[in-house]
Amino acid sequence: MRFLLFAITCSFVFYSCNHTATNSNTNKYNSDSTFTLSGLIKGADAGSVVIVHKEENTKIYDTVTINKGSFTYAGKLQNGTQAFTVYLANMDEDRIDILVENTNIKLVAIAGKFTAAEVTGSAAQLSLIALQKQVTNLSQAMKEIDKQASEAELNGTLEAIGDSLFALYDLKDSLRQLIIATFAIENPTSIASAYAVSRNLLY
Repeated sequence: MRFLLFAITCSFVFYSCNHTATNSNTNKYNSDSTFTLSGLIKGADAGSVVIVHKEENTKIYDTVTINKGSFTYAGKLQNGTQAFTVYLANMDEDRIDILVENTNIKLVAIAGKFTAAEVTGSAAQLSLIALQKQVTNLSQAMKEIDKQASEAELNGTLEAIGDSLFALYDLKDSLRQLIIATFAIENPTSIASAYAVSRNLLY
């Protein structure tokens, strides 16, 4: 199963697209193949955000100035959708991945809580969020099983209930993988599928 998912992911990698970009609020594009990422960062009136993306096989780090808590990053995707990573310049461990399309996308985040940011305007991002909610519920259930196993080990009951706990854990993990694999099969040309498979299954 993992070999199949790896093959699916490899086929999706080339769906990510090259683009040129700018952080100027005054630049306008007349082509339909453009995007604008507008951000509102609560708790960060000044400073900058770093936006990471790829152009061909090169990882690009763009720095965009925050002005009164807002920033704008515009560019042109040649086609399709691409994954961007966004974080505050001095907080690189607190980041969010955004599936950017040629449209107007809005990001509302709190400094220090980028992982919980709200992203609107990207259909690919919305489909990924819906998938992540299902996966997160199962992942939380798996963590709870881990906690129960640790407690059982401490109180000496793990031998009696361990097999049941581990079987339940494996079942939750299989369901999690099945949900992601089904999403990938039903959305074979979506970068959201490639992202979900690579981040949740290939480890």
